[in-house]
Amino acid sequence: MIKLGEKEAISKVIKTLTLLKEKLINKSNEKEPSFLMVLLASGSAYKTKEGIYVVPINLLKA
Repeated sequence: MIKLGEKEAISKVIKTLTLLKEKLINKSNEKEPSFLMVLLASGSAYKTKEGIYVVPINLLKA
């Protein structure tokens, strides 16, 4: 599950992404996603304490 976000609003995006994951799992009995990721226009890549990856788009090149 991936969500676009702005560097300044990462904490809000992480909260929204986590809520979306919980809604999907609880309402539709879906499996938990294999990962959660916030995609940024620029910046550094890291993993949050919640286990969510924060990744700038330039690292996704093939």
